[in-house]
Amino acid sequence: MEFYWLCLHGTYIMRKRTLSFFDGEIELIGEHEIDGRQIIPSVIEGRDLSSEIIDLALQYHSAIFIESFIIDNLSLQIIKNLAIKGTPFFWTLEDVVYYLKFIKRIEDKKYSFSDVVEEIVKFESSYHSVNVSELSFRIAECYCSLNTAYIIRSAALLHDAGKLLMPRSFINAPRWYTSTEKEYIKLHSFYGLTLLKKICKDNTVFYQTAKDIILYHHERADGSGYPYGRRGDEIPLPAKIVSAADVYDALRTNRPYRSACDHDLAITYLKGKNGIFDEKIIKILEEVALENSDIWSDNHRRNNNRCIRRG
Repeated sequence: MEFYWLCLHGTYIMRKRTLSFFDGEIELIGEHEIDGRQIIPSVIEGRDLSSEIIDLALQYHSAIFIESFIIDNLSLQIIKNLAIKGTPFFWTLEDVVYYLKFIKRIEDKKYSFSDVVEEIVKFESSYHSVNVSELSFRIAECYCSLNTAYIIRSAALLHDAGKLLMPRSFINAPRWYTSTEKEYIKLHSFYGLTLLKKICKDNTVFYQTAKDIILYHHERADGSGYPYGRRGDEIPLPAKIVSAADVYDALRTNRPYRSACDHDLAITYLKGKNGIFDEKIIKILEEVALENSDIWSDNHRRNNNRCIRRG
């Protein structure tokens, strides 16, 4: 599979130089070349999120590259509409190159499920997704058949997979996010579904379970979650389980802006959020987390200074 970079606004020559290190795997094209050569661009470059750029990206299902981009309230809504359709955007050259290499491996069938999980673990610089997976499995054992619990265990590994299709330089930026940027991070649920479609057939039980987890693990029983504001029984059980495990492990892990808390404080926090988390799930989580407390011991605790995640 070849990648084509559509250069707009006369940037062809500049890009020819800056992309030379990609060993010719990206071919630069101009606007006039698309129709004549039946080329489908992989990346469409623009100076801003103009209607022209957006229409092209949606037409060709291509990523958008915009240098020196700043998220504001207007562009956030535009980006959300793009994310729902699975169209990512970036604002550093390094982000685009990583994305193209990553997608190429998936399209060439060189990336298996385990390869994607490995990318997630490297991206997090921690074992957060692994811990969430294990906790979710222990909780699911009390609710479902063992076979279903194992499916939830594997699917939970992908709950934050969408962040792999977002600008790494932004997500890993060593600073606090603005309120608008925090809203942007919430779009990882949509990008996660896009990635799932690339690595899994949509007619399997695993696909449906993973889809529910990816899309709804940030939903809350009182409707205060995202991306759809679902309530109570509108949230699938696998998502409810992963939601509790996700928050618990986040609380038990060191972050640049706070230290990890102990088991009792984490459970107290979850119980204190009346109407947000399923009470039965929290009760089971309290027991299984205590039984597996060695995961968060001094010998196993991870420090996430290298990868700041504020999803």
